[in-house]
Amino acid sequence: MGDWKREVGFIGDTVNTAARILDVCKASNRDFLVSDDVIQRTADIERYAIDAIPEAALRGIQRKVPLYGVERKGN
Repeated sequence: MGDWKREVGFIGDTVNTAARILDVCKASNRDFLVSDDVIQRTADIERYAIDAIPEAALRGIQRKVPLYGVERKGN
């Protein structure tokens, strides 16, 4: 990413979306939020209590992103 200083930089939609989900997590005072994509790719969700968050309008992202709060059952 430059001639003088070499470092790994992570850029793009995925990192931006993750940062915006973190913003919603902090604003809603939740410990752990995941997107619909993560829920669909997770095989063992029976061990977790999952509650849907209304589709969040993430700052800087035009599409609506379904989010879910996730906690281990029994907590």
